[in-house]
Amino acid sequence: MSDSKLGIIILAAGEASRMGQAKQLLTLQGQTLLDICVQKAIDLQPATITVVLGAHFAKTQAEAKRLKQTHPQAPIDWVENPHWATGMGSSISAGVQKTLDVATNIEQILILLADQPLIQTNQLQCLTKVFQTSSQTIVASKYGESFGVPAVFDQSLFEELLQLNEKAGAKKVMKKHQTHLRLVSLPEAAFDMDTPEEYEVIKQKVEDIKK
Repeated sequence: MSDSKLGIIILAAGEASRMGQAKQLLTLQGQTLLDICVQKAIDLQPATITVVLGAHFAKTQAEAKRLKQTHPQAPIDWVENPHWATGMGSSISAGVQKTLDVATNIEQILILLADQPLIQTNQLQCLTKVFQTSSQTIVASKYGESFGVPAVFDQSLFEELLQLNEKAGAKKVMKKHQTHLRLVSLPEAAFDMDTPEEYEVIKQKVEDIKK
């Protein structure tokens, strides 16, 4: 087992009804969104990576299995959230439980969304470094007038994350503990993909970054 104390949860359970298909499997420059997110997670060298699946389970599980085969040395696991339709909170709860089952030495958990491909590995490294060097129990991303995930949570909050079961998701815990919350500017977190139009916008942004 890795001596890392970091567990990473990738939320990929949503139905993506406005997209009309499993957006976790949409591609950018030949890689699925799930593949892109998993690769960035691997680069952080965590003790475990848990991908939370739900809607489109057969297709997304097949992709998770492929990624595990592609990265045989990486600590990739997945879990199905049968209650994915109730909202992101239940997926976080399922991910935390699986993470703690797989790696008992976890002291902090980083929560990622599979559909934020503009976020770079070095930005995630910044989040985890700020967490390690601060006395706060949550370090979250700030974008525009809002904040949210990617975010790192201390083990003292794992029980609260396990109790989530509603659409509020991790922000409910962040708001409850605002006096112990540190925000790090991460404007790329504002760009996720819910519609075909947003997919086209992000494809163009990725092209511009690669130029």
